[in-house]
Amino acid sequence: MAYIPYNADSFKVVFYGTGSTGSPAMDFFHSLDSKFQAKVILAVKLLAEYGTLLREPYSKALENGIFELRTQSEGKAIRLLYFHAGDRRIVITHGFLRKPGKLPAAKSSGPFNTGNSFWRSNHEYQGR
Repeated sequence: MAYIPYNADSFKVVFYGTGSTGSPAMDFFHSLDSKFQAKVILAVKLLAEYGTLLREPYSKALENGIFELRTQSEGKAIRLLYFHAGDRRIVITHGFLRKPGKLPAAKSSGPFNTGNSFWRSNHEYQGR
């Protein structure tokens, strides 16, 4: 797992990734122009500061413990999907530009698989 942490007094925010596939959320972040990157950084800082207390319009619960970190710029909605991993850790798994309408099923299923992978890896790590 490759982490790129952001630490605040309250929570540690990390971008999930594996050695073989990299980090989808970090790849998305690097694909954004500098204005969008600045908005994402501010949203991640808010998430690190407020954690589980962050609510709409900045964060929205989706389903099965997956949340959507929300920001927008120039009429485009930027979304980062994340989950709470315990011990005041938040794991960002995916990012995308959202279009009007519902969240695509493929986007919402990916974080569940990532979450399962995270828990397996974390459990193995703690067992050593």
